[in-house]
Amino acid sequence: MLKLKPTLFLLAVLSLFSDRVSAAIEFRTLSVNEGLSQSTVLAIAQDGMGRIWMGTQDGLNCYDGYSFTVFRHVEGDAQSLGDNSVNALFADGGLLWIGTASGLSCYDAATQSFENFRLEGRNMQVADIAATAGGDLILATDLGIVLFDRASRELEIRTYLTGISVHAVCPSRDGFLVGTSNGVYTYSSTYGNAVRILPQMARYDIASIVADGDGYWVATHGNGLYRLDGALQVTARYDAASNPGLVSNYIRVLKTDSAGHLWIGTFDGLSIRDPRSGRFERYVHTSEPGSLSHNSIRSIFIDAQRGVWLGTYYGGVSYYHPLARRFGVLRHDPTRNSLGDNTVSCIVEDPESGSLWIGTNDDGVNLYDRRTGRFSEFNTASGSLLSNNVKCVLPDGRGRVWIGTHAGGLSSMDAATRRVRHYPVNASIPINNSCYALLDGGDGTLWVGTLNGLLSFDTAAGRFSRHLCADYEPRLGSLQITTLFRDSKNRVWIGTGAGLYLWQPDVRQVMTCELTPVKDETSPPPPPPRRDITVMCVTEDSHRNIWVGTRHGLFRYNASDNSFTRFTVADGLPNDFVYGILEDELARLWISTNNGMACFDTRKNSFRRYTLRDGIANNQFNLYSYCRSRDGIFWFGGIGGITWFRPHDLVDNPFAPEPQITGVDVADADGDRRVRIERDSAGRVTAAAFPSVRNIFTVRFVAVNPLAGGCNTFAYKLEGFNTRWYETSHLEVNYSNLKPGHYVFKVRAANNDGRWNDEPATVEIRVLPMWWQTLAAKILWALLALGFVGGVVAALLGRMKMKMQLRLERMEKEAIGQFSQEKIRFYINLSHELRTPLTLILSPLQEIREHGTADKYVSSRLNYIYRNSLKLLHIINQLLDYRKAELEMFKMKVAVQDVDAIVAEVFSMFEEVAQNRDMDYILNSELHGEALPVDRMFLEMMLTNLLSNAFKFTPDGGIIRVALQRGEGCFRLSVRDSGIGIPQDQQECIFERFYQVNESHAGSGIGLSIVRRIVELHEGSITLRSEPGHFSEFTITLPDDIEAYPAGKRAGEHDVRASIIRDAEKFLPEEWSGAGGDFAPAEEAPEQTRGTILLAESNAEVARYVADHFKAHYNVETVSDGNEVLERLKTLEPDIIIADRMLSGLDGLKLCQAVKQNIRTCHIPVVILAAEGSVEEQITGIEAGADSYLPMPLSISLLAANVQNLLKARYRMRHYYSDDAEIDPDKITSNSMDGEFLKKAIRIVEENMDNEEFSSNDFSKALCMSRSNLHLKMKSITGESATKFIRKIRFNHACKLLLDRKYSISEISSMVGFNSPSYFATSFKKHVGCLPTEYVRSRTKGGEKAE
Repeated sequence: MLKLKPTLFLLAVLSLFSDRVSAAIEFRTLSVNEGLSQSTVLAIAQDGMGRIWMGTQDGLNCYDGYSFTVFRHVEGDAQSLGDNSVNALFADGGLLWIGTASGLSCYDAATQSFENFRLEGRNMQVADIAATAGGDLILATDLGIVLFDRASRELEIRTYLTGISVHAVCPSRDGFLVGTSNGVYTYSSTYGNAVRILPQMARYDIASIVADGDGYWVATHGNGLYRLDGALQVTARYDAASNPGLVSNYIRVLKTDSAGHLWIGTFDGLSIRDPRSGRFERYVHTSEPGSLSHNSIRSIFIDAQRGVWLGTYYGGVSYYHPLARRFGVLRHDPTRNSLGDNTVSCIVEDPESGSLWIGTNDDGVNLYDRRTGRFSEFNTASGSLLSNNVKCVLPDGRGRVWIGTHAGGLSSMDAATRRVRHYPVNASIPINNSCYALLDGGDGTLWVGTLNGLLSFDTAAGRFSRHLCADYEPRLGSLQITTLFRDSKNRVWIGTGAGLYLWQPDVRQVMTCELTPVKDETSPPPPPPRRDITVMCVTEDSHRNIWVGTRHGLFRYNASDNSFTRFTVADGLPNDFVYGILEDELARLWISTNNGMACFDTRKNSFRRYTLRDGIANNQFNLYSYCRSRDGIFWFGGIGGITWFRPHDLVDNPFAPEPQITGVDVADADGDRRVRIERDSAGRVTAAAFPSVRNIFTVRFVAVNPLAGGCNTFAYKLEGFNTRWYETSHLEVNYSNLKPGHYVFKVRAANNDGRWNDEPATVEIRVLPMWWQTLAAKILWALLALGFVGGVVAALLGRMKMKMQLRLERMEKEAIGQFSQEKIRFYINLSHELRTPLTLILSPLQEIREHGTADKYVSSRLNYIYRNSLKLLHIINQLLDYRKAELEMFKMKVAVQDVDAIVAEVFSMFEEVAQNRDMDYILNSELHGEALPVDRMFLEMMLTNLLSNAFKFTPDGGIIRVALQRGEGCFRLSVRDSGIGIPQDQQECIFERFYQVNESHAGSGIGLSIVRRIVELHEGSITLRSEPGHFSEFTITLPDDIEAYPAGKRAGEHDVRASIIRDAEKFLPEEWSGAGGDFAPAEEAPEQTRGTILLAESNAEVARYVADHFKAHYNVETVSDGNEVLERLKTLEPDIIIADRMLSGLDGLKLCQAVKQNIRTCHIPVVILAAEGSVEEQITGIEAGADSYLPMPLSISLLAANVQNLLKARYRMRHYYSDDAEIDPDKITSNSMDGEFLKKAIRIVEENMDNEEFSSNDFSKALCMSRSNLHLKMKSITGESATKFIRKIRFNHACKLLLDRKYSISEISSMVGFNSPSYFATSFKKHVGCLPTEYVRSRTKGGEKAE
């Protein structure tokens, strides 16, 4: 419910209520347009929450001050309204009893459901409801009086009035007064009997009965109104004929208010009886705004705020409260006599008649007669004015009214005769013919404010002149004058479009007022004074304070220091555009702005704002449009008409609304039993609970405050979630994702005047935890977490232990691996070291073979040494192959080939050994020459290793069998021997590196490891079957489809490997391959021209051996370090360089690259001597720039042949250069760098062909070389000096020019860089062998013969 505070103020409101009822009444209408289900309202009641319930013929309506909720009957729903036609309502706490056209219904606000009661077998229309002292209900029905027993929940017809239609039931001292279609009865609920009273009214149709003080009022249909005293005797009768204020004798409903007024609803309108005067006031429906919505009134209800609700038959509900009508409004209405234009530009009261002169924007001047309420218009249409845009009006009190217009000059109207005279301000320019402000000068003149300055008008002569003030302040002669005001000291305040001025007549001075936008001493330092502020109005209050309204706020003049105090929006002013200022009896200022009206309490410096929702005509007011009439009414004009009011009548709404929490809606909660909403008996929500998984919810609330018209403000907070209050004008708040726990939602409410209620409405909200959010679950989670942490710790400890074990195993493995790597490294290094002494063994053997020997014994011993040296070389090569396998350097080049032929070729290598050892050596094949995918080199390598092992472990006279077999998607190569066999426990280790079954047999233990690695590269497998003492058989299985190999392992079209057996002679001397005979004498090498060889060899023995071989024919320079070679090349120009691959400092490959990348040395041939002689290594050496790559052990004859061939090639290139007149760089150079160098040299000479000063010095600078280096470079490539090179190019070009026969010899000599033709001819003869003329003649004859 709504509370009124304080109590004394309530008495004042009641007094006001009494005064207002006797005055004009304005109603607010609620109809179907606002959501009412039907405009026929037959019953009205208010429940415990303050909501207004309205019964119609189409459902039950609940109004909360904001909107309607409609309840209707739903077929098949027993908990819905029993019937849509509602005739009577009775509120009883949280229950609402509803009388319908078919029975009784009860709405329980706590359960928000209906319970319906009917007389079995009979329809019962309930017209009225009352409660007995025991709580039972008395129902007025068309069947008579019906009693509802609330204990038994049953209806019972009382037989005393059976068949009589009962319309009204009114509690009395002894029971009830019952109004029926046949007069008035008394009814005792205790005894259950009914007694007729007032026999004179026996045939009257009684519509309503109400108690009033010690008596009763009885309303009849057609017979007027009766007054009964406490003894139930008629003391007075009122009818329409004798009481003009009583609208009709057909009265439908009665209601008394707290002030004793009797509200009478009739068929033809509303009548109100004043208890003091006994007079009736009538109110009927008209076209006037605020009138009764419809004349046929069917129900009346007075709410807790003393507001009156009138239910009509076709007009919905009309609501009235004495405090609801705060402002009066005058507007233009084209259907009746009214204000001519809603845009009002000025308002002035006539000093004689009290009427209002109202200037408008488009309808001239309207004279409003306040006594009659009629308007008279004076405008251009009536011929009264030259412009309808009126800016100011000044009644002079002497029978004339002065009217200033825009573009219509100044006009004078005789108040009695209405005759008008016009005085143009500026006839030449229409817009300047304007008058915006008028002030009586008191001396027969008028102060006239125009758009172009201040003028003086002589009323007697009718002439304008420059005003005296413009002489004192020239700006006043040109500025727009906006307002003129004379204060109590006879000073005139002149407001302009650019500041405020003050005329002080005592000192005859115009003072410029500097409006400074500073509020008080505590404000920041003021900015510079402003003189361009537009002044809108000036007024003086009762304390003689001057107030100035501007476009920049409100200013108060401080006379003590000629300063101003400013008030703006920041201080509470609704808007800084101040149009008008009026003072009331309480010294408050009423201010019109662009955003409503404000009441300024000058003592508290506080503002109270009024807007359109408070009843004013419009939020935007207008300049000059404000007036206070003699009776204390304030008039403010704007763009929506005129707002008028008496300030002392504007009483704030005293009712602080009580907020009610009407619902808690949980999202997606339909059918979820865990969601519980609890309500009290009045229907307010008191508690809500729901699980945390559905914690998106909305809290709905309302404050029923009909007087505020839905303009309430709410403040809310959710304790446990919010710590401060939040304000809103909405009726709901949403929350989401709240943690499980207890919360308290609180909401407060304030009415339209900011009055807050004391106690907030609350609802307890419990967000229920899910099972995993409960305490037990949290303990379980904690235990699980501890268990998990323990498990993690245990796992980490276990992992650390495992890591330690793995680390130890890894360290052990790394140690073993390191040992193996050291072992491999040892073998590899040893193999490289062995290849060097092998060179010193095999090379002398070769020389002996070349010179020959006649001693057969010596020859046989040498052959023995030679064979074992080759065997040692084979072992060393195996070690190197294994190292390659370890480093994954084997590159597959698989191609489809004749496997039979490859295997047979390898097989034949061992036939002589088998024969010498008297062994059965057998080859079987099922392939019959079929081509299958293999890498020939690796297949030969695998088979060689397997056969070597077989011969090694098979005794003389044994059997070795090689077999080729076809399989499903594969083919197999097997080698079986009848050797010692391999024990079962050692067969798994046989393919491991360095593993040997029998240490007594010589070998490295790496051959089978290489075989397995090669088999894996072939995408195949190798298996072993063996019986110790009987046999061993190794079987290699390889795929027969080349698609089984990745693209990277397949050989290209020109990339198929050759046989490492058949092609061995390409890399070794003929004698080493076994193709040559025994040691025999050889022919001596031919004598060669002595040249220079630079030998880089780290092994002193090898260096001495090679140097001894070549020193007979060459100058040999020997060094042992690669860096030393580069140093020697700075001073030495060798014919050839022989370098060891394994040099210290800078190895052979890097040395070769350095030589070939240096333009000065790139022409020198380089021969690399390397311990590794595989094809891949040779390719690497050649790519590094080596001209020849020879493997160790070294064949001295092969080396000598390579050196001789390389030097011969250089000689041939030089010979070509000297023999050919044309210089072709590609034919006389052996590498690209030399070719590019020679091309660049030729281009430089050609660019300087005609430069006779071009010398070898210029030539060397252009090539970025020293002269000496250029000389050596040219000598090494061409065999000539740089100067001869230049001459050759010039003479070659001269020859071409001579044969072209386009130029003379003199011109040609100049074109090829000779300054003298004779010198050119002499030089030409030395170079070519004949004079230029002879050269041309000889060439010409030769050409003719050829033809």
